[in-house]
Amino acid sequence: VSFPMDRSPHELSAEEKKNEDELNNIFFKLQNYTNIIAHENDEQEIDALLKYIDDDEYIIVNLSISPVLKERFMKTYSVEKLPILISYSTNIYNDENVDAYLKERKVNEDSFIDHKIDKMVGEKKVMVFIKGSPDKPECKFTKELISHFDELQLKNGKDYSYFNIKLDNKTRNRLKKRNNWPTFPQIYIDKLFVGGLDTFKKMKEKKIVQKMLFPGDQEEIE
Repeated sequence: VSFPMDRSPHELSAEEKKNEDELNNIFFKLQNYTNIIAHENDEQEIDALLKYIDDDEYIIVNLSISPVLKERFMKTYSVEKLPILISYSTNIYNDENVDAYLKERKVNEDSFIDHKIDKMVGEKKVMVFIKGSPDKPECKFTKELISHFDELQLKNGKDYSYFNIKLDNKTRNRLKKRNNWPTFPQIYIDKLFVGGLDTFKKMKEKKIVQKMLFPGDQEEIE
């Protein structure tokens, strides 16, 4: 007589594995959002939390559809109660402490945007924050800057990267504040903020830009 062998405590059945994969996929997707509203059919409370999001992207998660989803969500995000807005890693509840939550969110938001800017600035030797794109500049200053890049034979994607600040007001405003520079373009070389178009033109006239971009060709430049 033979008996079926018990499954290992750590071995999932095919159905459990499928459910686990689905859960993992949900939480993987949630990582792409800086604003998450979670609730249990609290439609009115959702509206109250939406007013704290501004123009940001957000996703709404109804935790009533699955006890397993709810349990994992509450644990993953350290949720005390529902509904909740998780904004820039800040747990915000619509209660008497909401002002304190929003102040904390502002600090976390600035850090998040700073990290985003630093990451972009490190991608290429030259990083520019402009209106429009190199192919379709949306202001005369951006157009003039790109003409200087063309003169220096700098290629978009190879020698420099760009970010269209018209697509993201929060990044735009953060750049103005952290660089103490109210206008665009804003130009970084070797992760250092060098200024705007006029500063770049003066540096180019004095061959400073060329020496920064092409250090091996200094003899030819001089």
